[in-house]
Amino acid sequence: MQKNLMAMQFLLLKVINGDFQSGFTVALDVERIDGSSVTTVQRDFYGTLPPITSPLAELYQDWALEITSPRPGQAHRRRGIRIISTQAVATSYQYQGQGTERKLLRQAMVQWLSSSLPAWQNLEKEILRCLSQSDGETLLILQIGQSLYQTSPETAAILAKLPWQEWPLLQSASPKIHCAVNTCQYSFTPAPTSVTHPTNFTAKLHRYLCPELRILHLIGNSDGIDLEPDRQILANLTKNRGLRVQVTELLQPDYGQLSRTLRRSPGFDLFVYSGHSEASYGQELAAMLFAGRQGVTIPDLQLSFQQAIASGPGFDPPSNSYRGRG
Repeated sequence: MQKNLMAMQFLLLKVINGDFQSGFTVALDVERIDGSSVTTVQRDFYGTLPPITSPLAELYQDWALEITSPRPGQAHRRRGIRIISTQAVATSYQYQGQGTERKLLRQAMVQWLSSSLPAWQNLEKEILRCLSQSDGETLLILQIGQSLYQTSPETAAILAKLPWQEWPLLQSASPKIHCAVNTCQYSFTPAPTSVTHPTNFTAKLHRYLCPELRILHLIGNSDGIDLEPDRQILANLTKNRGLRVQVTELLQPDYGQLSRTLRRSPGFDLFVYSGHSEASYGQELAAMLFAGRQGVTIPDLQLSFQQAIASGPGFDPPSNSYRGRG
């Protein structure tokens, strides 16, 4: 029984080459993971992502422009999105009309991925067949090939940012299947760190003698939102879950203070961010906002996170800020 609970199916849908006018060549790999055992079920089941008649690229650009453009009269200090919670009222960013552009983009995606092209339908049937033969969860990774980034970087970049969750197959198979996009632009090998002692004996001894959950809670810009529920959730972990928890809270620190805290022994198990974030389509990741307009991204803290991982055996990186709270 325990073995079945750990079983998982991994589908890799590779977008190899092509364009929106003539379609894209794709290939499906299938692997099953059961505990420590990995079995290759299918390799390179080829298909075709169909050509699209609607101007999908233009619809995406219109939608991106709508949500990143300042309203009339607003200075072009920073073209981005300020993500707010339902408790706040938008005061400095334009949201009117966003629903129309998003609806048009969604309709174009559904029409495109509902194509009757045999080479696409056969691929969908293969995915559904794999789903029917698995009792566990299935993870589908859409991989944009590096060759496509080299031959047509603009097309590859748009493919990576499209709302693939609108694919009718995913909608019908949810929640059994989960989808993610891999752009193939990021190395899996961690960058070298400047950690002097990656195996810190004092840190490991402290963690052995005091096996409590250490949480670093970063409080960012909270204009218009109430972050007290976040604090209460962390404070109640001991009461509700029976955990030994130590929460270190940083209130709108500067970059230096945050970096020093992350590097401090004996490290942390979990990093939690609460506050506003801001993203720009010219950037890969959103910035966590502190006081005023100052912000920091995960890559800015890469070395500090790596040292935190070396100091603590179970460090989890921060999740994305969502609706103003992460």
